Amino acid sequence: MVSEVPTVCFDAAHIDTESEVAERIAELREAGVDEFVGSTFGTSEQRARSRAFLLTCR
Repeated sequence: MVSEVPTVCFDAAHIDTESEVAERIAELREAGVDEFVGSTFGTSEQRARSRAFLLTCR
């Protein structure tokens, strides 16, 4: 017997300072979120900084 795990997906935008985004991600984790997909935008330098930041939020 295979048990099904409920899946809930939603879109959210966190456009704040790095510390505010880190806090929001931590709140999601505390609420039981175990998968997060981040999307970056801006110049290539901004996207690189955002990717590097998101990696610190693991």
